[in-house]
Amino acid sequence: MNRTVFSLPAHSEYRTRGGLGVTRSVEQFSGGANRLDDLIELLDRRRGVVLSSGTTVPGRYESFDLGFSDPPLQLETVGFDFSLQALNARGRVLIAFLGNVLREPCVVISERDATRLAGHVVRGAAPVDEDQRTPPRQRDVAGARSGGGAGCERRSAARPVRRVRL
Repeated sequence: MNRTVFSLPAHSEYRTRGGLGVTRSVEQFSGGANRLDDLIELLDRRRGVVLSSGTTVPGRYESFDLGFSDPPLQLETVGFDFSLQALNARGRVLIAFLGNVLREPCVVISERDATRLAGHVVRGAAPVDEDQRTPPRQRDVAGARSGGGAGCERRSAARPVRRVRL
């Protein structure tokens, strides 16, 4: 099976806007279907994920396999409540960092220690019109594809406005 290898540098380091230093390493494997099978088998005992696509559409989609084991964090959500749990030493570093920099007015942290952050997201009451969610250029392209052209505004006005709560 032909698998695409993404062209990422083998090693890179950078600092996020929030000040977190990130070191990223890429390990490529080719022709080693056993290695992918080994990862899939490992996930029966350890946390992780394998994403695989066998779809190839020339100029649009390529087949790929992406996977990892032993992630640093676990995110759980129920409704507007969330918790982040460190799963290893890397996760504890991320919990400490996030606890210090997560200062959004819509996020309330109710629980914080060395291995866990928990809280909830504050939702605004105002609905958002679909037109406010899609940038104008994308709306124009979507209208042109559907044959809407200049008539989109008229047709939209005739239909009820779809409101989406964020």
